Amino acid sequence: MDPTRSSLPQSAADITRSRGGTRADEAAAVLGEKLESAADMIRERLPQQGQAGAVSEAVSDRLQASGHYLKQQGVTGIMEDVEALIRQYPVQVLLLGVGIGYLISRLGGGRHG
Repeated sequence: MDPTRSSLPQSAADITRSRGGTRADEAAAVLGEKLESAADMIRERLPQQGQAGAVSEAVSDRLQASGHYLKQQGVTGIMEDVEALIRQYPVQVLLLGVGIGYLISRLGGGRHG
């Protein structure tokens, strides 16, 4: 193996870590706290009964889980998870990227033709 290659970052998470991942992770933790706080506020202020209660509970549960994930994983962990998904489903990710690119071109289209 080439000795210069071993000193290069091996993943997007390595790059994130080397470029201030700590600050990004701290910002993610703060955002996670805010999401969890928003989930608590939804639980306190929105109805708890009926269909509206079920919706508000589902939203607050997702906010709570997202906040917890951000606090635990940080940006570095998220990058590692995204990288693992790309490695596991490369064709699907490529097709998703093509589809998103097509939709963006259609939204901004009409000017070129």
